[in-house]
Amino acid sequence: MRKLKRDSAKECRRAVFKVDRLLDPSQIFKVNMNAKQLALNGFVIKPSSEFSKFPTMVLVEGGLRAVKFYKNLMLKRINWTQG
Repeated sequence: MRKLKRDSAKECRRAVFKVDRLLDPSQIFKVNMNAKQLALNGFVIKPSSEFSKFPTMVLVEGGLRAVKFYKNLMLKRINWTQG
């Protein structure tokens, strides 16, 4: 944790992810918990139920290492087809 905070003190990176549907509770848990564990700041723009055809946007901000790890998680490790 100390290394991640030291990394974010040097420079701040941002990443934006577009997710077709973020409805499965296990996916929501993975997105939230990994952001907390990596000391990332950010938010999720999730459309209401009447606009469910629109994608969900996830924006995170933090150090280079943390954002790089989170990017790998979002693009490769989470199975978006389930749920």
